[in-house]
Amino acid sequence: MIMHKSTVHSEDAGMVINTLEKYAVKFDFTSWMLYVVVIATAFSVLAMIVLLTMLFTGTVMKPVIIVILIVGTLIEVITLTIELQTVIGGKSIELAEDDYALGAYMIYTSIITIFLKLVQLIGLIESM
Repeated sequence: MIMHKSTVHSEDAGMVINTLEKYAVKFDFTSWMLYVVVIATAFSVLAMIVLLTMLFTGTVMKPVIIVILIVGTLIEVITLTIELQTVIGGKSIELAEDDYALGAYMIYTSIITIFLKLVQLIGLIESM
């Protein structure tokens, strides 16, 4: 039995993915990273104020919590898009080739955060 060596190498696959990504998404989300960080920080402060107010007054307003979760999830999806473009490279901000562990960690934590927010959202909607 003769085994043939695969002609597709990891560099070729990476180049194909990078090329497809460049043509599929022409908008550079990484150039807007500072704006997303400022918006996420402002939203986090606002959400903390609202949630602490509900905690101290003893009121629970589920519609407000649902809106906070939806906006937070949308911000996290935009952050995931930025992180994906950062890992793939070719944009204004990119990771070095040696930072593959950091890139994997960034993407993993964003996906888990989005999943947890969606689970919380579904739980709140079903309990209404």
